[in-house]
Amino acid sequence: MGILASHAQVLRRWLVKVEGVFRQVIRL
Repeated sequence: MGILASHAQVLRRWLVKVEGVFRQVIRL
């Protein structure tokens, strides 16, 4: 469970980063 939870947090962080990049690209 602990490993899955840690992976979930990493995935969430990546999703946030990807979302920010997409927003910047769309603005450009």
